[in-house]
Amino acid sequence: MEFTEILEDKRCNTLYENLIDKDKVHWKKFSVPDDIINWLRNFSNTDEGYLALILANNITYYNKAEIKTLAMEILKNCVKQYLVSTSKINNSPSLLEANFKNFIENECLFVGLGKTEDSGSVISYPISKYYSNSYNLKWKQLSEFLLSGESLANIKCIFLFDDFIGSGNQGKTFWNKRIGSGERECSLSLIKTRNPHLEFFYLALAGCKEGKQFIESEIPVKVILGEEFDDSYKCFSETSKIYTKSQERVQARQVMNNKGQILEPSHPLGYNNMQLAVAFDHNTPNNSLPVIWKRLDGIWHPLFERLE
Repeated sequence: MEFTEILEDKRCNTLYENLIDKDKVHWKKFSVPDDIINWLRNFSNTDEGYLALILANNITYYNKAEIKTLAMEILKNCVKQYLVSTSKINNSPSLLEANFKNFIENECLFVGLGKTEDSGSVISYPISKYYSNSYNLKWKQLSEFLLSGESLANIKCIFLFDDFIGSGNQGKTFWNKRIGSGERECSLSLIKTRNPHLEFFYLALAGCKEGKQFIESEIPVKVILGEEFDDSYKCFSETSKIYTKSQERVQARQVMNNKGQILEPSHPLGYNNMQLAVAFDHNTPNNSLPVIWKRLDGIWHPLFERLE
């Protein structure tokens, strides 16, 4: 489809102008609109373009500032509230902050999940630096933690940090995956077995309610999310806040599924059929629709490309 066709359609033109304003004010992702225009050219006609623009205008996108805010919210509010509610720290108003600071600095360890190139690991490094402005935390990447062989006798809580929880399958994979060899082979599950006193937490900037429930039912961790997604975040659920009109929702599902069959045949509507429209400044989860993030040279230009 030629981009001029978009501009000539009143419905599309209004949504396109909204999208440009959204990027200028909130996303701050595109210095020029070329990536948006090239993404719209993937679609075949103005009806598809209109449905695509509805999708783009309703993507849940976290910019750098929001990621930092969410990360601090998780630590200073969610984690603190849990520690108080379980009597791990004294909730006396005059001592609360000092007790919290002492506990997380001296009796806790933070672990960034993922390999060096994975999004969970990529985001955990700047977050660790951001946290360090307020706290002197013990922070390691997953492989470093598993292979260190250090004593954990004086540690009470391990906080695993990730950017996003979708289906929860990746969390279970991280828990059981062994790295190293011989006597040095280790996994999170082995560390828990060897150190039964440890309490594990899985922190994520955002995630799906069903993924949180899956992780907590499958492995011994407490999940804490900065933001929790229900079915309204799914593009084609009956409660979708993205496609709110039934007819448009049916049409959009058909269009995005047909395109997705070309891009990701095994998961045309996102990994595990999650049907999400979520992106972060540093990467896009594969639970989001492939039409948002997949690049196929000469075939498909992504809006928020996923770095795999």
